[in-house]
Amino acid sequence: MIKRILLYGLAVVLLLNFKAGAHASKSDVITPARIDSLNENAYKKIHSNIATAMVMLTDAEQMCIKTNYTKGLAVNYLYQAEVFNQRGYSKRAQVLYNHAIELSRQNNDLYNIARAEEHLSTIQRKFGNMDEAENLLNKSLAILKRLNKQIEIVNLKLRMGLLKEAQKKYPEALAIYDDACAEAKRIKFQYGEKKSYFNRAELYADINGADSAIIYYNKALRVDTLTKDQYGKALSYIGLSNVSLKQRQLKKTISYANAAQLNADSVHAYKLMVEALEILVKAANLQHDLASVTKWQQRLLEVERINSEANRNDAVLFVEVLKQQQERQLAIQQEISGIQKESQTKSIILLCILIVMLIVVLLVFSVSYNYKKAKLYAAELNEKNEQIKEHANSLDRLNKQILGQNTILEEDNSLKNKLLSIISHDLRHPLTNTKSIIDLINLNLVSNQEAGHLFHHLEAQYTRAVSLLDNLLYWIKSQVHDGRIIKQEVNLRHMISSLIEEQKLSLQKKEIQAVNLVEPEFELYAELEVLKIIFRNLLSNAVKFTNRYGAVVFEAEATGAEIKISVKDNGTGMNATTLSRIQGLSNYTSKGTADEDGSGMGLMLIRDLIKKINGSLTIESSYGEGSVFTVALAIVSEPVLHQEQ
Repeated sequence: MIKRILLYGLAVVLLLNFKAGAHASKSDVITPARIDSLNENAYKKIHSNIATAMVMLTDAEQMCIKTNYTKGLAVNYLYQAEVFNQRGYSKRAQVLYNHAIELSRQNNDLYNIARAEEHLSTIQRKFGNMDEAENLLNKSLAILKRLNKQIEIVNLKLRMGLLKEAQKKYPEALAIYDDACAEAKRIKFQYGEKKSYFNRAELYADINGADSAIIYYNKALRVDTLTKDQYGKALSYIGLSNVSLKQRQLKKTISYANAAQLNADSVHAYKLMVEALEILVKAANLQHDLASVTKWQQRLLEVERINSEANRNDAVLFVEVLKQQQERQLAIQQEISGIQKESQTKSIILLCILIVMLIVVLLVFSVSYNYKKAKLYAAELNEKNEQIKEHANSLDRLNKQILGQNTILEEDNSLKNKLLSIISHDLRHPLTNTKSIIDLINLNLVSNQEAGHLFHHLEAQYTRAVSLLDNLLYWIKSQVHDGRIIKQEVNLRHMISSLIEEQKLSLQKKEIQAVNLVEPEFELYAELEVLKIIFRNLLSNAVKFTNRYGAVVFEAEATGAEIKISVKDNGTGMNATTLSRIQGLSNYTSKGTADEDGSGMGLMLIRDLIKKINGSLTIESSYGEGSVFTVALAIVSEPVLHQEQ
């Protein structure tokens, strides 16, 4: 009886296996060659269509898992890591490279171990782990020499040169580039030859070896021309334009930068186009060619807009691909789970035929196995959700950057409108009046007494126009300055005394007393000219609105990490409406106590300069009693580099 049951059970198992085999034979056969082909095709698309490449790599990964093809899976992880590294997810790429190394070691695949360790060295170099990066490169070099991979050896030596540059071991870096160049020429590897020239040119440019840099940029350019590498030509032209710009050879700078942006445009390399256009803007500024500045700035804004839109679309597409990847992985995992459950059911049927006791054991095992499997799936699902969240946050940051750029563009347009208004009205009007007064005097249409009065009026207009022009020029300089501020120790009392001396005639004219109560020990580490512009305008403003025989008082006090300098006057003061308009962002002006005119440019300049040096301006005023302008500045003990947003 037992034998009969065993025979029946064996027949059932054979029947079930036969059906499963027949079903498998009808489906597509997955072979290692097919997986390898899919991996390589995906790798070719990484730099041209990253979304398609990621879909293909996901399919290949699942095929490797289904067929337990670990060598193909190691290569797949190697290529996926490159995708994530290209997108800026270095830590995720590092994990995948380590997985690829582990699988390659299981298969004794030395070549892929060397490739993965070479890429890992670049990540370690970016993280600042120079010793670890050098160790990985040396291990990879030993393997590649053993396998006689000559092209890969050249590429690795170029990476080693970059590492030596990062370690500031420049002679060693140059020696390595020479070695790589000689090897590339020997095996006729043009890209390696070009890259050795380019890296050497970049190094010479960094250490102020301009002549050598130009020579090697031109050598790299020659190879790029032969190989029709537009991207490489754009890089070389950018390098040449930067060197020429440092040497103030502006015609060469413009020629090289223009060639760079044209080559970059031909391959849609928007990032390189932005670099080239920024150089063109700088060169045009140095030539004082406003038409070219406007032209290149408009082109730069257009390219940045296209680049931002492309990056945003690419980010959205990449997130969508990752979602599809996770959905596919989940579907395949569910399919695998279904197959496993079906297999378990068949096993249970067979075991039920053989022995009842084993059924209980298998049930316990099945429950435990499924629990662990579900736990594993939950962990993987959580990891994928975290990736989705990370990509969503990245997209949100990108959108915020785009909004910030739009805000900057709107502020630039507002600035241009303000400058045009001031130039066309407040500066042109006094000059027009001056011409009219001169014509009246030249034609003898006024008496000597009237001519004297007109000359007095002409002098006042001239003084105001010069003051406005000074402020306007410094305003423009502050807006287009490259961000570098030269600081020095400034004694506040001495500086304010010099400003009072400058305004001596204006003070005597209205018989106003200027009192400097700033303590002699108060000093600031700051840019002297910026402070002079701020307090000169505040003093001029106080004199303007102070009545005859009035007083202007300078005071200062230190409060913790900052110094507050106040300019007080007992002039006309301001009501609440006027004070509100003054504290607004627009340029507001009114006549002084002696009918002095103004443009509002001074206060606008003061606000901007105080903002740039991280200070603050407080205005207090009572109508009929006077005003107090207080400037709060941080006490800084060493020079800083201010970077405008």
